[in-house]
Amino acid sequence: MEKIKDWFRENNGLKLLSVVIAFIVWLSIVNVSNPEVRNTVTVNLEIRNADELEAAGKTYSFDDESVRVSYRIRTAERSRVSAKDFNAYVDLSDYSVTGAVPVYLELSSTAEALVTGTSVDPVVIHVNAEDIQEKEFEINVRLNGNIADGYIAAEPELTRKTLIVSGPVSSIGSISSVGIEVNVSGRNEDADGIGNIIFYDANNNRMNIDSRISYDRSIQYHIPVYPVKSYSINAKTMGTPQEGYVLESVEINPTFISVYGPEEELKKYSSVDIPSELLDITGATENINMSVDISSAIPEGIHLVQPGSEVAVIIRIREVVETTVVIRQEGRPDGAAGRGGQPQSADVRNNESEGQNADGQGGSTENQTVHSGEASAQQGSGNAEHDTAAAETVASGAASGISETQEHKDISEKQEETSSVDNNVVIDPASAGNGPENAHSASASVQDAPSEASGGTVEIANAPLETVQ
Repeated sequence: MEKIKDWFRENNGLKLLSVVIAFIVWLSIVNVSNPEVRNTVTVNLEIRNADELEAAGKTYSFDDESVRVSYRIRTAERSRVSAKDFNAYVDLSDYSVTGAVPVYLELSSTAEALVTGTSVDPVVIHVNAEDIQEKEFEINVRLNGNIADGYIAAEPELTRKTLIVSGPVSSIGSISSVGIEVNVSGRNEDADGIGNIIFYDANNNRMNIDSRISYDRSIQYHIPVYPVKSYSINAKTMGTPQEGYVLESVEINPTFISVYGPEEELKKYSSVDIPSELLDITGATENINMSVDISSAIPEGIHLVQPGSEVAVIIRIREVVETTVVIRQEGRPDGAAGRGGQPQSADVRNNESEGQNADGQGGSTENQTVHSGEASAQQGSGNAEHDTAAAETVASGAASGISETQEHKDISEKQEETSSVDNNVVIDPASAGNGPENAHSASASVQDAPSEASGGTVEIANAPLETVQ
């Protein structure tokens, strides 16, 4: 027993040295077989207390959305620690006007037991804070492809017409328009579906938007597809031109218009009429040029292929020109005027008289002028008791005739006269005389009417005409 006590008491220095050497040897063996290494992982940042900025009407973004975490760990334990054992976060309650907030790091219990020398890079994150803007956009529908021939896609129908987009001012400002795209290639029937919202820039190019922008991402649509038909255009005027003027013609351009709608509605019509109140010519004295919006003439349920189409209308007004027709009579026997002097008529003038005398002896050529298409038969006065019918009456039972003098009956029986009017001649009763010396007429239309005068023949037809205006 005493020897054992002496062993513990003796050579204490050597014994201590042995322990140290053994520790060093053990440490060396451990470091060689299971050395400590530095490891680095990337950890996404967690945002805490973001509602403080949102409550102030601001949104935010970071220059870096993740940080790098470095630590030391034994090689044998390395696989037991990963990025999930670290939680890096920023607290926006630390936000200041400088925009810099510190990064905090939390370790799981496993990491705390196995790792040493933990560090974060960067240790400070810059926060970009912006005011939040809310903007409403009209939703446009873009049709891709060509519809079937003879059909047209009508106005698309959406579950809503506008989209409210909320986000940073800078991001909202870069958006020019929003819409959906629908493929209608070869379609001849309605299209239905759900379209995804697409954002476009000022050049109509698609754009990737900020993740901080919030909006409803899809919308339902219905696109009606209708047949196309062509209608003719009719024009009818209202009123009358000023006295002395007449409507000559109405010209329209184009004469046809393309419309679309339900097939059962299109079959009901083949033309459209321009409202007459738009073509009022009351008191007009010259041509009228105008453009008419044809949309008001389109029946309900039918639509123009080109909305707002206008029709050019030209209304031609012509002035009425008074024309005097001169009728030349040739071969009339001398003394046809008789003793009564010059012949009289309602609207007939003797322009020329050659060789005429009081006794009715000698040949003559008379020019009679019929004014505005009205004529009356010439009547000579004499002592004869018979009348000669120059034309057959067609109104009010009136008749006209030519009487020759009894003194020259034998001469008249041997003569023939021919007077003619190119067109129907209307004898104005208002201008015919009522005395025994004048022929009587009442609006009679005369053409090719033979008449006997003292055995002679008077034919009013096919005589040469001279027109005086």
